Amino acid sequence: PRPWNDEDADALIALAKKINKDQGFDYTLMDPLIKQLSYCCRGTINPMAAYLGGLVAQEAMKAISQEGAPLLQWHHVEFSEALPETDNIDEDDFQPMGFRYDSNVVVFGNKVQQKILQQKTFLVGAGALGCEFVKNFAMTGVGCSKAGLIQVTDLDSIELSNLSRQFLFREQHVGKMKSTIACQA
Repeated sequence: PRPWNDEDADALIALAKKINKDQGFDYTLMDPLIKQLSYCCRGTINPMAAYLGGLVAQEAMKAISQEGAPLLQWHHVEFSEALPETDNIDEDDFQPMGFRYDSNVVVFGNKVQQKILQQKTFLVGAGALGCEFVKNFAMTGVGCSKAGLIQVTDLDSIELSNLSRQFLFREQHVGKMKSTIACQA
């Protein structure tokens, strides 16, 4: 479906209802949820993808190593409250423009993406979590315009043991400051 297009959203709802009926299912469909899915399904929010990838990797490691019990139930995560209100949406604001952050634009709109690009952010720590934050900031565009700024501070230097935990660092970075290398990466 086209991003934030009511006609396509209604068509998806009708298709879901048809499948529900044709397959003999008796599910109660939540039309507003299907509509939100239709509006945003072409977007990918990198921090959410990183969260899901980390969760899947952790569960796979638990299953393979048999250290700890893997989840044997549903794990439901959704952040629909982060989505824009559907009243008075300008569909044009949510159309891809052929630039790096189109996945965000499809979900949040160009006006919000411009605000994200202009953020001024101070990050304390460039360890394992700090590197993940730096990566997510870059992938979503936080502070990545001329008006934006990300400052990273960490008084620690890179040690050989960091290379297995902090994916932005390589062997040639050992002895250099974490904050400097994380930002360069």
